[in-house]
Amino acid sequence: AQRAPALTWQRAAGLAAAAVLLVAVSAPPLWQYARAQQELGLAHSMYYVRRYIARVRSYASVWHARRPAWLWAEDSSDRALFPGLLLTAFATAGVGVTLRRHRDSWRGGHAPGVYMLVAAAVFLLTLGPQPAISTTPLGVPGPYRWLMDVVPGFDGIRAPGRFAVFVVLALGVIAGVGASALLAGRRQVVRIGVVTAVMVFALR
Repeated sequence: AQRAPALTWQRAAGLAAAAVLLVAVSAPPLWQYARAQQELGLAHSMYYVRRYIARVRSYASVWHARRPAWLWAEDSSDRALFPGLLLTAFATAGVGVTLRRHRDSWRGGHAPGVYMLVAAAVFLLTLGPQPAISTTPLGVPGPYRWLMDVVPGFDGIRAPGRFAVFVVLALGVIAGVGASALLAGRRQVVRIGVVTAVMVFALR
């Protein structure tokens, strides 16, 4: 298998420069937003934000109108976050592959291990200021609460559960790793057949 490129000082300096540029470009509009939010009183209270958090169970829940047979039903779109059976299966395989190849996974510039960290971190954010598995809070504050207190303008975000889109994006990359590992060494016709079947199943 092709080894991922090592994270050299040159690559690290490039990433740092990109991060500085991103902050420099995004800081002015974000600062203006924070000022307008403070002047107009657009901040949301902790009680209000808790109404729109995701729960751990939300990632095994779908919209109630679909009448799931083996998943939980939710009447709020902010808590119906099941990413899909195929994505879950391939992402699970991708996690296994990543952990088995942990040295290469955490070093490379395209490391799937980084996407695992992204998925885990954003997952915690979606749980809001008071994480809960189902309906009962765990009794410990989540990192979202700290961000509401520290980051200007962060308390203007109404629905933490909507950050789940970034969880799904990270899982998509990990699922690609899993699918690649499962299809490695297979004949071309098998690969095409599996990809076609997955596309047909996903579009149903």
